[in-house]
Amino acid sequence: EAGADKNVKNNNGQTPLARAAQWGRGEFVQLLLEAGADRDARDNDGDTALHMAAESNIEAAVRVLLEAGADKNVKNNNGETPLAKAQQNTNVGAAIELLR
Repeated sequence: EAGADKNVKNNNGQTPLARAAQWGRGEFVQLLLEAGADRDARDNDGDTALHMAAESNIEAAVRVLLEAGADKNVKNNNGETPLAKAQQNTNVGAAIELLR
């Protein structure tokens, strides 16, 4: 409401949405999406918030992002999908959410 840029990026190209997804702040993920944050914004590695949530096994964030229409088939600069990131880290919960 105060006019802050919800899609501002840090030095790694990560948005507040990606950071919230990575660190398990599901309520912030929801708030940022409702405020119009770009759900498919990419960081310098081509990762989206969904990649970050899947890699960190944040099931609630994965679920919220998918419900908001995040692309679960998007590939990062290494050709990895969010599911691949979940599998690399043996994150079963995130993988299950992505396979629904």
